[in-house]
Amino acid sequence: KDEPEPKQPMIDKMWELYKNGAHLIIYTARQPRYYPETHAWLIKHQVPFHGITMCMKPGADLYIDDRAIHIDDIL
Repeated sequence: KDEPEPKQPMIDKMWELYKNGAHLIIYTARQPRYYPETHAWLIKHQVPFHGITMCMKPGADLYIDDRAIHIDDIL
């Protein structure tokens, strides 16, 4: 199975946030059974993070989503 390609500009921005004291939690809608592969991918591609949550989006002050579409952009 092909693994997703890293988006280096996003990883670079995450490092900037991390170095400035942000607490980074990776959220994915993937099922928990994919935790080992998800964790390994993040480590392999040197993505900074403090934790991973799967299936259930945690509370947060801010969400950063590389695939988000704002409702105003489609209506």
